[in-house]
Amino acid sequence: MTDSCNNEPPAQSAINPCAECPWRTENKGRAVPDEYSTAYTREQRVTLWSDLRNSRAQDCHMGAGDGEAFPHGKDPAWIGAGFAAIPEHAKPRECAGSLVAARREWERMWEAGSWEAYHQAHPNGFTKEAAQFWHARFSGKTVSGLPPIRDGLTQDVDVIDPGHEDGMTGIELMDANHLLSIVERMQRAMGEDPTEAAAPYELHCTCAACVRHGEVHAQTELETLAGSAMIDDELVPLVEALTAHGVTTVASCVNLRQVTDALMPGESERVMTGDHRAANYRHTLATGAAFLRFLDNTPEGAAYLERLQSLDGLEILRDPGIGLAHVTFPGAKLAELEAAA
Repeated sequence: MTDSCNNEPPAQSAINPCAECPWRTENKGRAVPDEYSTAYTREQRVTLWSDLRNSRAQDCHMGAGDGEAFPHGKDPAWIGAGFAAIPEHAKPRECAGSLVAARREWERMWEAGSWEAYHQAHPNGFTKEAAQFWHARFSGKTVSGLPPIRDGLTQDVDVIDPGHEDGMTGIELMDANHLLSIVERMQRAMGEDPTEAAAPYELHCTCAACVRHGEVHAQTELETLAGSAMIDDELVPLVEALTAHGVTTVASCVNLRQVTDALMPGESERVMTGDHRAANYRHTLATGAAFLRFLDNTPEGAAYLERLQSLDGLEILRDPGIGLAHVTFPGAKLAELEAAA
């Protein structure tokens, strides 16, 4: 995969979802080749809905011209079953079906009259963070790394409603009682209004790579400034040192690619082409390196960020809008990150 593929933001969606869009109600349960048995199933719908309710935009699979994010479109077995082949020249664009579903949920939220009423009626709907994210987008505000939502997006295509029809609970979708993000809590502590920022990050992630992480990497439970968290054993000294010095850590892993490939096959490729946020996982997954996320909008976090910027061999991504830093580093650099703490 080229750097341009990794960094190019998606184009605006089409007006209508494509014929094979997994969001189309007519495709629910569609027969597929055995090797792609999760396509159009409840398992896929869990992933689709988890993306929307956790502020993750989705790319149309027909734009995956490189064949990595959606290998089906290059596979003769998939094409031979009557599905469209993806042309080599295809470029990433946002999924129209996902936007139709997100708009419907956004309208539900407004019809409820208040966040409390919406959450009570739709506990598996948007998290509060996602409500802010989608409200910003459907209100015409610019969100980093994403195109404007297309004018004239269809009103006439039926799309699935997995968050309300598939009985998703527990480990599949985090209960909305946990919806206050770390960033929001920090904003409240600093006397700021958390509704001012739309933060497109899954700071309370319920994907398999996070929830079942301990099946792949040995972990230890630590009390961080963001609350209790399971930390990979190799990173415990780093997180302990940062916590002791007032830095709020958000997420970390010694090798996210290893975990993702083991627990969510195919997801690494999707994220490497579909994660267009300012602080993203693309390089982390592509290199199989370690990563650390922390808040850099506090004096302690900002000071740590400045020390890291003096080190070689790190990729440091930031989203200044919400004060989040994402650092990708090889394991050989771990001691330097600890010393900088």
